[in-house]
Amino acid sequence: MDLKLQVSVPPEDNSDLIHAVLRLAAEAHGAYEAVELRGAYDTEWAGWYADHMANSLSAVGYRLVEVSA
Repeated sequence: MDLKLQVSVPPEDNSDLIHAVLRLAAEAHGAYEAVELRGAYDTEWAGWYADHMANSLSAVGYRLVEVSA
C-alpha cells in the first residue's frame, strides 16, 4: 500500500494539514498492523505515527523547525 500526502495549495489553517497527515498515518498504520504485524496491536504506535507523519510532511516540502521565543 503506497499512500502519499497530497497538498495542492497551502492549507489556510495548520489544523487542516495536521488532520490530513494524521488521517493518512492512521490509514497506513492500519495496513501496517494488519499485514506486517499480522493483526497484532502495535504498542509502539506513537513512534510509528510520528515517523510516518514527519516523512509524509517532508515529502511534500514541509519542515518542522524550532522557533525561538
